[in-house]
Amino acid sequence: MGGRVVILTILCLDSSGNQYYDEKAEKKQKWLCTIHASKSPDDKSNMSPLILLSHISLLTLLCFFAAADAVVNYLHHNCTSNTTFNSNDAYRFNLNTLLYSLTSATAEFYNTTAGNTDAAYGLFMCRGDVPNQLCRECVSNATNRLTSDSECLRNQGGVIWYDECLVRFSDRSFFSALDVRPKFVMQNDSRGSNDEESLNRVVAKTMNDTVVEAVRSGPQGTKKFAMREEKLSESEWVYSVAQCTPDLSEQDCNTCLRDVVGDIFGCCLGKQGGRVLYPSCNIRYELYPFYNAQPQPPSPSSSVIPIKAAYPTYLYHNCSIHKNFTANSPFQLDRTTLLSSLASNATGNTEFYNTTADTAYGLFMCRGDVNRTDCHQCVVDATQRISAECRSSKEAIIWYDECMLRYSNRSFFSTFDTRPRLGLLMTSNVSDQEGFIQLLAKSLIDVVSEAIKARPVGTKNFGTKEANISGFESLYSLAQCTPDLSSEDCDRCLRILIGDITWCCLGKQGGRVLYPSCNIRYELYPFYNAQPQPPDVVVEPPSPSSSVISIKAADPTYLYHNCSTHKNFTAKSPFESDRTNLFSSLASNAGNTTFYNTTVAAAYGLFMCRGDVTLQDCRQCVVDASWQLIAKCPFSMEAIIWYDECTLRYSYRSFFSTVDTRPRGALLDKTFVSDQEGFDKLLAKTLNDVVNEAIKSRAGGTKNFGTIQANMSGFQTALYSVAQCTPDLSSEAWKQWRDEKLSEILDSNIREVGSYDEVIKCIRIGLLCVQENPKARPSMATVVSYLSNDSIQLPNPQEPAFFMHGRMELTIGKKESTSSDQYTNNPCSVNEMSITKFFPR
Repeated sequence: MGGRVVILTILCLDSSGNQYYDEKAEKKQKWLCTIHASKSPDDKSNMSPLILLSHISLLTLLCFFAAADAVVNYLHHNCTSNTTFNSNDAYRFNLNTLLYSLTSATAEFYNTTAGNTDAAYGLFMCRGDVPNQLCRECVSNATNRLTSDSECLRNQGGVIWYDECLVRFSDRSFFSALDVRPKFVMQNDSRGSNDEESLNRVVAKTMNDTVVEAVRSGPQGTKKFAMREEKLSESEWVYSVAQCTPDLSEQDCNTCLRDVVGDIFGCCLGKQGGRVLYPSCNIRYELYPFYNAQPQPPSPSSSVIPIKAAYPTYLYHNCSIHKNFTANSPFQLDRTTLLSSLASNATGNTEFYNTTADTAYGLFMCRGDVNRTDCHQCVVDATQRISAECRSSKEAIIWYDECMLRYSNRSFFSTFDTRPRLGLLMTSNVSDQEGFIQLLAKSLIDVVSEAIKARPVGTKNFGTKEANISGFESLYSLAQCTPDLSSEDCDRCLRILIGDITWCCLGKQGGRVLYPSCNIRYELYPFYNAQPQPPDVVVEPPSPSSSVISIKAADPTYLYHNCSTHKNFTAKSPFESDRTNLFSSLASNAGNTTFYNTTVAAAYGLFMCRGDVTLQDCRQCVVDASWQLIAKCPFSMEAIIWYDECTLRYSYRSFFSTVDTRPRGALLDKTFVSDQEGFDKLLAKTLNDVVNEAIKSRAGGTKNFGTIQANMSGFQTALYSVAQCTPDLSSEAWKQWRDEKLSEILDSNIREVGSYDEVIKCIRIGLLCVQENPKARPSMATVVSYLSNDSIQLPNPQEPAFFMHGRMELTIGKKESTSSDQYTNNPCSVNEMSITKFFPR
C-alpha cells in the first residue's frame, strides 16, 4: 500500500461515564471524547506533523460540543467549484484552521483568513434575530457537515445554508464582494390566500419595504437585516425577512436583494411562502411568523402606497458581443469620459441627457415620475454597473425601474430603436381574460396618446393612466419615450411596443416591454408616483342638422370569431412565434391606415377597419382583436374575428387578393317591421345602391366602402346601410391600366419623369406576372432581362387571375320573381370570381 494510513481512536463517554454513541442523542448529551493518533504499522512513510495536527484539532473540535435546547435546521449546501486540492497540501491545512476559527467566534457575523500562501477565506452570518447560543450551534453544525462531505473536502469553495445561519469558504477572497451564485430556492407548494391577486400585491409591497429597511439599517460593516409584517386579511398576515452580509456596501446590498426579489417573483408568487438564498443575501416570506418578532415601525396611514426608489431597482442589461474594444484603446478612454459626464449631469432638473465624448455617444432617461435624487442615484449606479458588466463592449444598454442608460460607438440620437428588447411579466393570470384584455387594450392606447401629446422635441414624452376594473381593483399603466424623439417616432415606437405585449404578457396581472427608445408597463397596483392627469377630452355630439352621424367607438364592440379546428399548431412551434410577430406588426401599423396586410415567415394576416372609423379607434380595435384571437384561438393556424369597427384575420396560407366567403357570421335584430313587403323592396334597392357606392369609392384609393341613408315613408326613422370589401390591389392596378389611368396607380409623390417611367415599367412587369394563363407569365430570367434592357419591347398584360368583373345588377320589382331570375348579365359565379386552376410554371 502506497498511501498513508492514520489510525484514529475516538472514545466518547456520556455524562455517566458509559461508552455510548447515538446520532439522535448527540443534540441532547454532553460528550467527552479523547483522541489517540498513530501511524499504521504498514505505513513506512513520514507524515507531516502539521497535517496530523490539523486532523486531530478538527476532530477534537467536532467532539467537544455543548447541547442546545433548540435544533438548527439544515437547508442545502453547494461545494462545486472548478478546482480541487490534494489531501496533503497547504490549502487543506489552512481550511481546517479556518473552520476551527469560525466555530470559535462568538459574533453574529465573522470573516477571516487562514494562511499566507494557498490561503483559505471564510465567513459565517447568523440570521439577525437568532440568539447567540443558537448561532454558535448552527455554525458548529455547519462546519461539521461541510468537513464530513467528501465532495466539499475535494473542492476549494463551498457554501452551506441553515435556517439560522450561513457558512462559506473559498480559496479566493470574496469579502465585501457581491455574489449571487450559487443560489438556492425553496417554496411552500400550498396555494396561498383565496384572493391570489391581493396576496401577490401584499407580498410585493412587503418585500419592497423589507429590502429598503435592510439596506438602510446601517453603514458597511454593520448588520443589514430587516423584518416586516403586513396585513393580508382580517385573519392573515404576510411576514418577511431580508438580510445581506454586513461587509457589503449599501449599494451592493440593494442590488443583491433586488435580484432576489426578481427570483421570488419567478418562483414563488401565489404560494404561501418562499425564499431565495444567495451567498451574499437572502429573502424569505411566509404566512406565519417564522422569526423572533421585534417591534416594527408603524406603516404609513396614507391610503396611497408611497413608492420611493431610494436605491434603484436593477432589471437587466445587454452588452454587444459583436462590437468590442481592446484594453487601453481610445474608445475605452472615451467611454470612461462619457459615463462620467452622464453621472455628473444627472442632477438638478435633468431627467434626460445625451452627450458625446469623441467616438462615444450616450444618454440616460429617468422615469417621468422619479424625483431628482433618485434619478441621480439610478444614473450613478447604472454607469458603475454597465462599465463592470460590459467591460469591452462598444455598445450596451442597462435598464432599471427608475432609469435607462445606454452608450454606443455610433450616433443614435433622435432615432428610435426597438432592439435589444426586454419583457418582464407577473406570472399570475387574470380571471376575466376577455374583459381584462379589452380594458388593457383601451388603457394602453390612452396612455400612449397621453405620452405623445403634441410637445416640442426635447421635452418629456411620458404618460400614466389609471382605469377602474371593479369597485376594488384598478389597472395602472405607463408609457414613455426618450425626449429626443419626435411625436411621430414616439407614436410608432409605442405602437410597436403594444404589439409586443402579446409576445410577453397577454392575460397576465402585470407586464412591461422595454426598448432602447421607449417602454410600456402595466400592473394591478400603483407602481408610479401618481400625478394629476388632464381630464379626458369630451367629444360633443353632432348637431341635429348634421347630415352625417359621427360614430366614435371608444370601446370596440366584439361580434364574433371563428377558429379553425382542422389546422392547429403545438406550443412553442415556429408558427406560434410567427403569429405573435404578425400580430405585433399588424398592431404597430394600425393607426396609420385602415387596411394593412403583411406576412411574417409562415403567417399571413390583415386587418380592415370600417371606412368611417377614426385611426385612433381603428388602432384600439386591431390591438384588442389580436389579443382576443390569442386568447380565443390559442393553437389555431387560421382564424378570423369581427368587431363593429374592424376585422382581423390570419392564416398559414396566403389569402391576399382573393375572395373568401367562409367562414361567415350573421347577426340580426329579431324585431319585425310592420310593412314587410315595402321594407323588403326598399332594403333591396338600398343594398344595391350601397354596393355601387362601395365599388365607386375605389376610384379615389383603396378603400372599398359605401354608406347609404334611405328615407322610409310611414316610418319616423331612416334605413342606414354599409358595404365594404377588403381592397384588392392587383385588380385595382389592372383596372387603372386597362382604362389608361396610369396616374391613378402611382403615389402622388412620384413626379420626376425618370421615376415615372421606371415605375410604370415595373407595374407592367408585375401585371405580366399575375396573368390568368401561367404560360403567358414571364420567367424570372425574362423579368431580369426586362429590367436590365430598356430596348426590349414588353408585351401587353392580359387580365390577371382573381379579377372582379364588376357588380351584378339586382332586379327589383316583381315579388313573384324566383331565385333564378334575381340576377341579370351574370356570366360569373355568385361571388364574382373567375375560376382559376393553379399550375406550376
